[in-house]
Amino acid sequence: MWKDAYQWQWDKKIIPYWREAAKIAQEYDVKICIEPHTGDAVYNTQTFLRLRAAVGPTIGMNLDPSHLWWQGIDPIVFVETIADAVYTCHVKDVALDPRLVARDGVASSAYYDEWDKRSWCYRTVGYGHDELFWRDFITMLRRIGYDGPLSIECEEPYLTVDDSLTKAVQLLKYVMPREPMPAGNWMDAYQLDDYESSLTKQVKR
Repeated sequence: MWKDAYQWQWDKKIIPYWREAAKIAQEYDVKICIEPHTGDAVYNTQTFLRLRAAVGPTIGMNLDPSHLWWQGIDPIVFVETIADAVYTCHVKDVALDPRLVARDGVASSAYYDEWDKRSWCYRTVGYGHDELFWRDFITMLRRIGYDGPLSIECEEPYLTVDDSLTKAVQLLKYVMPREPMPAGNWMDAYQLDDYESSLTKQVKR
């Protein structure tokens, strides 16, 4: 039965392979990042957490929200769930065509050179989801303690690579905080004297 085959795949192939890989990685103080993608053994929250529970924290996440949206997964809920397992992060967007989703669903046999026939396609940051999403996404990364790089990945079918990269940088520079997150209670980050001085300057203006 398919259930037995699926269990065999995990117990006899996937977990032993990654346990051995993690053992080698640990010897060299290396972390392994898994990027969930449909069609792979690890493609969503449950499969990632299953692998990590079996192998340990040497296995982490290369987070790419673009692989989540078209599965119906909310990237912000996903990040909140896996929390400190995020080791590195891509930023890439996805746009879904509701007409084609209604007709064909999200699984498509059209290949990457047939974007107009697909119910979804990769887009540059901001061309699939608005500025508010990216603000919330970056805030959630801060909430889980992630302070690593955001790697822009260009797989945009309707813009050149240069144009795609420029647009992504423009939006990210606009929404990303310039300063570190306040430590502890955010109110403690402000000195009363500085606050009163700021109010005085504003009143004088």
